[in-house]
Amino acid sequence: MDLRLPLEPDTLKPEHVRNSIGVVSDTELAGALGVSTTTLAIWRSKKLGPPYIKLGKNVFYTYNDLCAWVDDEAKVRRIHSGGREQQTSDGPEVICR
Repeated sequence: MDLRLPLEPDTLKPEHVRNSIGVVSDTELAGALGVSTTTLAIWRSKKLGPPYIKLGKNVFYTYNDLCAWVDDEAKVRRIHSGGREQQTSDGPEVICR
């Protein structure tokens, strides 16, 4: 991961820094998943949901961890569906590359 950040004032905004290092905030993830930040906090307290990192009071999720978590969740759904692919409409489409 390349952590060099441009030092121009416009690119030091939090969202630009997060994009540069490959993380999303809990608020951004909650919006993408269609759940509340409270739900994410409950998942964290119960050791559910994607791995996270804390910097001070802020919670972040790396893109790599999110993709791995989505893949794991998809495997669990296939196992619980008897190995069949299931189409679900609950939540957004997630594309991991």
